[in-house]
Amino acid sequence: AASGTTTVDMNVEIDRLNIAGAGADFHLQSGYFFSTLIATDHSAGRARIDGVLMAREYMNTGGVTYGSGLISTQTYWNVAGMVTGGDLNAIGTLGISGDYVQTAAGMALFDWDGELSDTLLINGDASLGGLAGINPLAGYIPTFGDRQTVITHSGERVGEFDGTVELPGVLYLAPIYGAGSIDLEIRAQSFSAAADLE
Repeated sequence: AASGTTTVDMNVEIDRLNIAGAGADFHLQSGYFFSTLIATDHSAGRARIDGVLMAREYMNTGGVTYGSGLISTQTYWNVAGMVTGGDLNAIGTLGISGDYVQTAAGMALFDWDGELSDTLLINGDASLGGLAGINPLAGYIPTFGDRQTVITHSGERVGEFDGTVELPGVLYLAPIYGAGSIDLEIRAQSFSAAADLE
């Protein structure tokens, strides 16, 4: 898939899927299976997965993966891309059946509306680095104490996020690592620390 929109509304089996080009827009619709026997390479553009995408490996080196479907793979590599659940700017859950590896240049971004958030549901291990962030939806103002579960994983967790996307003023995101889940909580630093007076 190069520039332009590719919509899949049938079951497909191919050797390899390449999603490249800033204008590429790949959409696997709900109810359909797309199988790549070798790998899926995603270097740019967007991939909306609302059906089931099966790949031996999914390598995201610069694209945006989102949707409410399932990616079934040995390993989803978020090397320098972005992953988010559901549609863009809407709450949803994206499933990954396999291990999830996010390196230093990768990002996991979650839509928030004050009561709900996107979720990344991992049926496997989670190896973390890079950034985590939230995208406040229309009408929601990030508020001290708000907390959401954004990732669940059935296997082990290795590592932690290297950082989080900045919030306005003294607010900041704090990842909370539990047994099989990761929450993000909005906390606040002191005004003197924010002003670098301490």
